[in-house]
Amino acid sequence: MKKTHEQAAATAFSNGSRAGLIRRFNKDRERFAQFERERQISGMHSLATTFSMDIKPQMSCSAGGGETAPILADELELSTTHRGRVLLGRVAEGDAFLNGSSSAFLLEDICGNMVEVAVYNLAQSTPEAACLLPMGKGMAIFEPFCKVRQDGTYGVRVDHPAELTAWEAPAKAEEWKSLGNRFVRDSRGVQGALLCYRSALEALSERETMALLLSNASECQLRLGANWKAARFAAAATALDTGNPKAWLRLAKGLKDTGAAEGASRRALRLADGQHADLPLLKTQLSQTLGSVPERGATATWEEAKWCLQPASVTEWEGVLFGEEQCKDNQTEGGWQHLRQQGGRQFAAGQFSEASQCYLKALAFFDQDLNRASILFSNMAAARLLESSSSKAAFSESPSDIEGLIESVVSALLDPLNAKAWMRQCRFLERLGKRPAAITKLEQVTEATRCKHFPYAETSRASSLLSSVRAELSQLQERQGHTQLSKPLSSTSTEQQLRDRLGKTPQAADEGVEDLDQYIARVEAMDFRHKMAVSKGLGKGKGKAGTEMGAILAQAWLGPLSKRKCPEFHTEYPKQRGWPRGLDAEFARKILYSAYLDCKLHPWHVEGLMRSGMFKFGRDAVIKRWHGTAPLRVIAERGLNVRPGDVVDARHFQGISKKYDARIRSSFANNPNRQETMFFGTTHVAVGFNDLGSLLGAHFRPAGEPELAGRPLRFVGLEMSEFSVAKASVVAELLGSKKCPISHVLQVRYSSGWSRCALKSFRSACRVVLAQLESEDSKKAGALRLSNMVVAAYLRHWLAVEPIPAEAARRRWFGNAHLQNRNVFGAVGSLRRQGDRLAMLSYLLTGELGDAVEVGSLCMWSVPEGSPPLEAELALNALPAEVFLEEASASPQLDLVALFCGRVTRDMQRVRWLRQSGDLTIQLYWAVLRPLGLSADGDAVAAAVAALRPYTFSWSNVIDYFELRQFHALARHCSQNGNAVHYAYSMNWTSEVFGTCIADLMPGFPSISLPDPEGTDGANASLGMKADNKGLSLQDQMQLKAVNEILDMALGPVAAELAKESGMDNLFAVPFFDTPLNMTSWWLCQEYHEQWLDHFFQQADISTMSRCAPTATLSRSNRGLTRGRKSMAMQCPFSRACTSVYMSWTYDPNLRLQVVISE
Repeated sequence: MKKTHEQAAATAFSNGSRAGLIRRFNKDRERFAQFERERQISGMHSLATTFSMDIKPQMSCSAGGGETAPILADELELSTTHRGRVLLGRVAEGDAFLNGSSSAFLLEDICGNMVEVAVYNLAQSTPEAACLLPMGKGMAIFEPFCKVRQDGTYGVRVDHPAELTAWEAPAKAEEWKSLGNRFVRDSRGVQGALLCYRSALEALSERETMALLLSNASECQLRLGANWKAARFAAAATALDTGNPKAWLRLAKGLKDTGAAEGASRRALRLADGQHADLPLLKTQLSQTLGSVPERGATATWEEAKWCLQPASVTEWEGVLFGEEQCKDNQTEGGWQHLRQQGGRQFAAGQFSEASQCYLKALAFFDQDLNRASILFSNMAAARLLESSSSKAAFSESPSDIEGLIESVVSALLDPLNAKAWMRQCRFLERLGKRPAAITKLEQVTEATRCKHFPYAETSRASSLLSSVRAELSQLQERQGHTQLSKPLSSTSTEQQLRDRLGKTPQAADEGVEDLDQYIARVEAMDFRHKMAVSKGLGKGKGKAGTEMGAILAQAWLGPLSKRKCPEFHTEYPKQRGWPRGLDAEFARKILYSAYLDCKLHPWHVEGLMRSGMFKFGRDAVIKRWHGTAPLRVIAERGLNVRPGDVVDARHFQGISKKYDARIRSSFANNPNRQETMFFGTTHVAVGFNDLGSLLGAHFRPAGEPELAGRPLRFVGLEMSEFSVAKASVVAELLGSKKCPISHVLQVRYSSGWSRCALKSFRSACRVVLAQLESEDSKKAGALRLSNMVVAAYLRHWLAVEPIPAEAARRRWFGNAHLQNRNVFGAVGSLRRQGDRLAMLSYLLTGELGDAVEVGSLCMWSVPEGSPPLEAELALNALPAEVFLEEASASPQLDLVALFCGRVTRDMQRVRWLRQSGDLTIQLYWAVLRPLGLSADGDAVAAAVAALRPYTFSWSNVIDYFELRQFHALARHCSQNGNAVHYAYSMNWTSEVFGTCIADLMPGFPSISLPDPEGTDGANASLGMKADNKGLSLQDQMQLKAVNEILDMALGPVAAELAKESGMDNLFAVPFFDTPLNMTSWWLCQEYHEQWLDHFFQQADISTMSRCAPTATLSRSNRGLTRGRKSMAMQCPFSRACTSVYMSWTYDPNLRLQVVISE
């Protein structure tokens, strides 16, 4: 049996140790040499073969292109082409020719990691390309393709010699620094960058000399009693030369009375170990200084960085490293050696201040190297800023943050005018939960610069530093002010709310990967058993009596659906695009593989179970189908006497009411809005506006009344989600801004990650909206008010926090998709075009739209503690399938994601023009409309809405959460002034109509029976592991015949023909690679949605209003009822609700609806 992908990967990595690679490589090389000797003796010819499935895709950039970023060997992912990356290293083990046109060697990267490289097709290049690769030769492999080979090991495959070029390893400090910058720009980790920066530091020729002079100056300051200044000199010395024992001892002495000496000593023992032979002596000296020596820690802790918070006053900054005159004059006769000797003589004479000045004058000879060292330490800190993890708790003292803080402080010590060093100190202090300390530090730097305590205080660098520090200080103070006002929204954490909603425990959440592995193994086993059963004659109709259903089952399993080939998107994507930075590639690979298995198995497997009558519903599936158990009570009361198309409305049960799930936070609507007509000069009220989708997709036209001409459209939105109000208010402000690019609005509205520029635009809009909330006008009494404490809390939080890095945002997005929306990955299998599959997977894996994503979305990932958890998100749900078909027809060269971005960008641009021209105003409120008479607040909101004299209403799917008679009473009440047209859609109507699910029609009615939750019969049957041997009754046969007719229609030629007529088959494979449960439901809903619409409008009977809503106002303008257009959604594989039904109507008996809503 062939190895599975995971088994092969395990074998590959178990053989991947350095010693193991070298041993195996040399063994293979010796075996090949023996083969070559025997071949030459026998006169045999060798033939090289290459399998196309293993060949790496064509490079996306030319070899040597400047856009490539380095990658380390241990970052390589299996079965992945690393686009835009280059593997740099040297030949660690000599070349071993496989034949005349191929070669293999071990490559060692700059961190010492090894990987085997196989090069093919050398014969197609010049003869020089086939020369032996000598030991130590530098090589660059562009866009390396890593794969599992036939022997179970892994390595890099190079199919084109152009991908392999010579590379010269850096030797000078600037060369190492440049390479480090390339790592930081586009690398998953920072280890390569840190190693390059350290190598650059070590390449500074006078590094140890500078450390020596700083250490001597530190001793002078100790003798003068200036312990803090001594500690800073010593800290800089230890950073430049970790093997200088005197510098470590002087650092401990300088910090002895501050409480920070113990941490410094622990750091000394950890970093100095192995750098010199006097470690025992250093331990003894530290013990004498401190009274005891702490244990050496394995990693950096906050104790090691305590000294970074000092000094306490501005005067301490004077002469941190060197005075102005010493820096300007480094031409002293005799050079720095003379000054060092002079300082030694002065020190011996007890002239410590003069000695310190001499050492600093000597140090001024190396001002350029000091500046280089400062930049390198600052760059190290910048690299560590990229190491933030989404799993890290807020204000955790991670070793990386500690090291980054120390490196940025040392950078500022070496060059006090390095503005980036000060900025990065503050970033780390914020991440360590010490924002007040960061504010104090910047205030001190501002004062020190203003008072000319820094050297070169009159230079342009000092002015630039002052400007940068003041800007950063202002932002810190603003964030601190908002933080002090921010409070948790709930005593229950966001994470706990998500667990409660999903019914998961922390233990179950931690076992998610194991569950996924078990699922993959189970589905693979099912597939294997089915194939074995078919091969043994199950499909020939043989067997014992009563196997009629088994024969039908086997026939379906050998039918057209089972013969279709699903695109192998789980291997196609990493090979073509590579995994996005920040994701766990192995986990992502499992998710895509499980989705591929679902696409491969579910369509024909479930079809067979349905056709044979063996399809069963589990208890959870029954409850999900009916959205609870109340409809089952209605069916039971009818004595199970229900027929397809019968409405099962359980909303009227006492104590039973559908409620909107307020425990979720939605970034955008989960169902596309149909185009609604809105009229200039009128008021449109959108209830449940969520993401402004109804406005952005609207059709705008002038109103018919002359008196309304020239007036703007007034869009008034009411939403019960404070989060949606806060975000949509910012989006509305961005849409009205002349300075904000529309690309920023796109990212803020839809993307899980933003550019830094989009972040800046978002925060500017936040400030404007928050100021409006806090204005006096917004606080006036009234049912509709801008002011809301929770809405303001979101805005303040977004102004107070820093966004998470883009890599962390990708991990969170992908984790949420796996947890709540895993089935959407399988939708990719139904996309015909490879470009659509690749683009869709890029979005599904990252949630990112637009270019230059640098940070995570504040709206998605940075919300106040206690906020509702994020819902299953999919931005592409904002557009109906018809729009995608329209856009694809106009721009067939673009993929689906690009089509989506183009369409919504045009829609937003259109709304922006209307806002800026004064033809549109937007007012958004937090408000809850409730059934009339239920609460005084709800009645007040309804009265306020009626007073707006709305011309049109958008109800989204609010109708799903009202008892229908109460909804119509409310809608009539709000329409009491007449001339009102209503738009709405229902997503949940299918749970109220018997027959909209194929399980309603199957023998035994599996959809209306609740199996024993402890039983196993249903689970076993759903796996197809046993059949009912009792045969089929006549009634069962009739039902089964109807079921098969529906399956033939939904999965057969009729569906294919409809897809061809609509153009859907240009984008999607029809039927979809999905369970027939969804595809048949869409067809059944086409048949029965009219029955539900009839029921919906029957509940608008005016004679019932006095009983259900006695406070409703009736007038001559709201006593009628006229239906408008109705429609249903088109099938779409990634749509959340293809069965939504859309409708429009009016209560005004004098309104000719067909004219009003025509386009």
